[in-house]
Amino acid sequence: MCKQTLSNRMPFVEGVAKVRNPCRGICSTSTVGSIWCVGCGRYYKDVINWNAYDESSKILAMKRATEHQQKKRNGEVTDNLDYL
Repeated sequence: MCKQTLSNRMPFVEGVAKVRNPCRGICSTSTVGSIWCVGCGRYYKDVINWNAYDESSKILAMKRATEHQQKKRNGEVTDNLDYL
């Protein structure tokens, strides 16, 4: 995938090929019993390890979050199912 394709769906820093942290400061994976953050939509392991990820890992984490949100909208998965 190229930056132009991802830029409409991924939180890139303007003018730099880096993925910024999508955190919205309302993490609630543990409080609601979900393995997916209701704030940013990331898988809990991606939230925990975000700062150690390189750019390609961050892109994959955001791809996972985007795909999960789409599956959730389609009724194919729930937030409590650990399928990774």
